Amino acid sequence: MGTFLNRDHDPICALATVWGQSAIAVLRLSGTKCGLKIKERFSPALNEQTFEKRFVRVCRFNDQNGVLLDQVLLIHFPGPHSFTGEDVLEIQCHGSPIIIDAILEILIASGFRLAEAGEFTRRAFLNGKMDLLQAESIQQLIRANSLRSVREHLRTLDGFVSQGMNEIKSRLMNILGQIETSIDFPEDDVDLSSKEQLTTEMVHVSERMGQWLRESQLGQRNDRIPHCVIMGRPNVGKSTLFNALLGTQRSIVSNIPGTTRDYIQEQIIVGHVQVCLTDTAGIRSDPEEVEALGIQKSIELCKKADLVLFIADATVGWCNEDMELFDQTDGRLRLILMNKIDKVSTNDKNLPEKMIRETVLHISSFSHEDIEIVKNNIMTTLKLEGGDQEMFITFNQRQNACVKEALSCMVEAEGMLVHGAEMEIIAIKVREAMEQLAQMTGENISEHLLDHIFSQFCIGK
Repeated sequence: MGTFLNRDHDPICALATVWGQSAIAVLRLSGTKCGLKIKERFSPALNEQTFEKRFVRVCRFNDQNGVLLDQVLLIHFPGPHSFTGEDVLEIQCHGSPIIIDAILEILIASGFRLAEAGEFTRRAFLNGKMDLLQAESIQQLIRANSLRSVREHLRTLDGFVSQGMNEIKSRLMNILGQIETSIDFPEDDVDLSSKEQLTTEMVHVSERMGQWLRESQLGQRNDRIPHCVIMGRPNVGKSTLFNALLGTQRSIVSNIPGTTRDYIQEQIIVGHVQVCLTDTAGIRSDPEEVEALGIQKSIELCKKADLVLFIADATVGWCNEDMELFDQTDGRLRLILMNKIDKVSTNDKNLPEKMIRETVLHISSFSHEDIEIVKNNIMTTLKLEGGDQEMFITFNQRQNACVKEALSCMVEAEGMLVHGAEMEIIAIKVREAMEQLAQMTGENISEHLLDHIFSQFCIGK
């Protein structure tokens, strides 16, 4: 893998939880005998023998003058039986930014340096705790937008994909062995049956890689965060619905038309899937200049939306202005929400004939039951998958490129074998395919590329 395997053995530290006020913050330390560097900061005192074993301990963390800074929980993982393969110490303190800063200052003064992005996972990879596929799955796991996606990436972290990759690499080694045998012993011509067997083995490998790419394409499509846009005339209850779906007062609600002049976006969870929800400016025929800009953005967003929640006022009924606006959403998936049903005496369902095939929900944005109905319809219309759906092997862009290149090499090798090309040339293509797969798992990768991969990770991970 290169000469950089032994670099950066200096002790590192980082905040592993989100910055800001919280009940608990976790500071992570890694490095040979890293706990001994700060053993004097704890009371009751900890000695060298203590840090030879795994332990969980509540103690006091004192500053350089022996003054109490916080009461903390220490968790020690001696190497090599730790995440990074080195000695790892986690300090759980109270989540005050003041306390966090003070502890980090003491750690730095004691010889630690702040970890770079992804450095803990990088050390785990370099120390053989996981391959590069597993390491990258951690970042994909953190960014997962659905429970199904979480389980897919956990499966990769658990080694499922690496196992399949190793099986293919083993088959490629056997193929290469047969080819090199024919090269070393040219007097033994490859008979027809051996050639057919070799071709069959190549085809099997290619089909397996092709299956991975197809699965990855499906997985990436499901990983994409769907975009749901709320659209309608002013004062039909768009912002009220937005706040109700969000579960908090994010958008300003007012009886004055044109209150929402720009779109507001937030993330919500629907059926264990993350959805991007957008509240747009109410669209009317005579807006002010600034309001008109917001309306134009609203129309553009609706044209790109995966689902349009078209909301109308049940107290007014479906009017011509609704229809003109509704026509602009043609070609998009949509749900029609007749809002404010709690303010009318009858559930008037006299909608235009055009609406016969549309899904129409009569709701009140103030009703928890109705909001749950809207969420269920969002999930059904977008065909959002729950956690029990079929799982796929999902590659990132780098991994996808490696598999594509390996598949291309194998297809070329198959063609050469069929057309009687020299075995030396066929062997080169098989080796190139093996090198691509080795790059996927990190067996053959440059330090520059490794730096790039882990730079995209979180600090503290």
